[in-house]
Amino acid sequence: MNIKSNSIIGVGIMLIDQRQKVLLGYRNKIDEPASWCFPGGKMDAHESVEDAAVRELLEETALDLSQYIESIQPLNTIIDQDSEAVKVTFGTIYQLLDERLKTQICMTEPEIFERWEWFSFDELPQPLFAETEVMIKYFLNQPQDKRWAVYSN
Repeated sequence: MNIKSNSIIGVGIMLIDQRQKVLLGYRNKIDEPASWCFPGGKMDAHESVEDAAVRELLEETALDLSQYIESIQPLNTIIDQDSEAVKVTFGTIYQLLDERLKTQICMTEPEIFERWEWFSFDELPQPLFAETEVMIKYFLNQPQDKRWAVYSN
């Protein structure tokens, strides 16, 4: 098996609140097109998927779910079949039962994100970050673009 050194293994976390709204950040990173996305990023060596999701969420929003890690559930595994590198994203999901946790969410990386907002599935902003859109379509049981190989977890 020949995996290129520029392989990317990522994780995304879909937070759903009690009103069935999802948390999305407006990502406005200098070298990328602006889009809305779930918290997430590259996994570090020796990290579980859940640990990576908790770390990325904390880094990007200041929301600390480390005490709830056992409640973070796998959603899917996504492979970008059009990428020049091996690009795999593990989608995770967490149902936010304690609404008070929302008060922890703030801007921690202003060079990447302009803001975080909650959206209902029928009023999602555009454009969505590609992997975020795949996770949402999977969750809503909608057809996927052939660019993506999506596996159930």
